[in-house]
Amino acid sequence: MTTLDGSGKVIELAPGYRISAQGLKGTAAVHEGAQTGRSGGGLELATTALDQALTAVGMKEIKLIELDVGEVKPLPTEAPIRSSSGEDALVLEVPDLGSTVGQVVLAVDEEGVVTWNFPINATGQPESSATRGAGGYKRFVIRRAVPPVVPPAEGSKRGLVGRLGRKLLKVIVFPLIDPVLGSISDYFAGRWEAKNRPYGLRHFSPDNYQNPQGPLLTAGDLSQWSGKRSLLFVHGTFSTAHGGFGGLPHETMNKLHQGYQGRVFAFNHFTLSEDPNQNAQWFQKQLPPGVTLDVDIICHSRGGLVSRTLAQKVAGLQVGKLVFVAAPNLGTPLTDPKHMV
Repeated sequence: MTTLDGSGKVIELAPGYRISAQGLKGTAAVHEGAQTGRSGGGLELATTALDQALTAVGMKEIKLIELDVGEVKPLPTEAPIRSSSGEDALVLEVPDLGSTVGQVVLAVDEEGVVTWNFPINATGQPESSATRGAGGYKRFVIRRAVPPVVPPAEGSKRGLVGRLGRKLLKVIVFPLIDPVLGSISDYFAGRWEAKNRPYGLRHFSPDNYQNPQGPLLTAGDLSQWSGKRSLLFVHGTFSTAHGGFGGLPHETMNKLHQGYQGRVFAFNHFTLSEDPNQNAQWFQKQLPPGVTLDVDIICHSRGGLVSRTLAQKVAGLQVGKLVFVAAPNLGTPLTDPKHMV
């Protein structure tokens, strides 16, 4: 366990791993990557699906850095550290493993916000393949936003990671099959989601809500439901409808199904490679012309961000009641280029 004092000085966390966490005060702990049985509350449950996805495409977590921090005012004598998008940031340096190995840091913060961070060179620009070589360090600049303190009754169980001020930095390696892969997050996250967790509006009945596959809603279903109250489930980060809500009691699902006269459905959507605006755009395209859906929504984690975006931006969707379960109120999980450094 290493103490962070809020200054911008470089602190060694473990051999070859260094951090400059200006404006953050607390502790940092380094764990070997993807260990089972590690004590960490909901940490393993929160990221197990992601670890499986990474393994499926040849990516491997080699270190997990856990920050338990609060925000303090940086020293006035220190120049601020900024990300490429102008946000307050921290700097993480890891060992350079050579030209045949790619490295990325996936950061998960208190709100379930996911960012992919790529190495930068001395001028702050994305590192090219020509600069890769064994020895020295890879340098990552990662946004360090900490949400404001909220009363325990509201915030004690919020977020994917589980505690206010807790951040995870997953140091991941992968083989460089092609020296110019383009957007790695899009390649690995987007293509994996498209294959394994595709978009879909699915029926969510007592008979199928625990099944990975459920009947998809047709244009005819949506037209028949137009103007009638229905219930929509929206899952969270790294999850699916059946994964996020499959633990609900059968009795509860029966009552909901009866109460909404069978008009209960779920929105499966990308959570790693697309943001809530893109999720809402996909949803919009599914609504036939002239259809108006009158919905109540139950959402979990990042699904709260998606649900608010649906309510604000999808024409033909009228939202009545909106139930948030451990949903973040700050930020948007992105693998957007402005969060790639």
